[in-house]
Amino acid sequence: MNANDQRKVCEAGFTIIRRQNEPKPHIKYKDRNSPNAWKKMASVDTDGYYKSIASRDRAMKSLLNQDFYVEV
Repeated sequence: MNANDQRKVCEAGFTIIRRQNEPKPHIKYKDRNSPNAWKKMASVDTDGYYKSIASRDRAMKSLLNQDFYVEV
């Protein structure tokens, strides 16, 4: 899926999410408001990063169980 495909998916109302490990575990997303740029999704931690990869993966699983979230 290239950037144009991702923009079309976002314009259709979906939020695209992806896992990032560097510099710390976090989730990036693209949505209807920002279809051309990845943004860091806020986490429960104050600095925006997850304490572990496992906690980030649990958050991803929870998001993917909701409608209109897809992973790339």
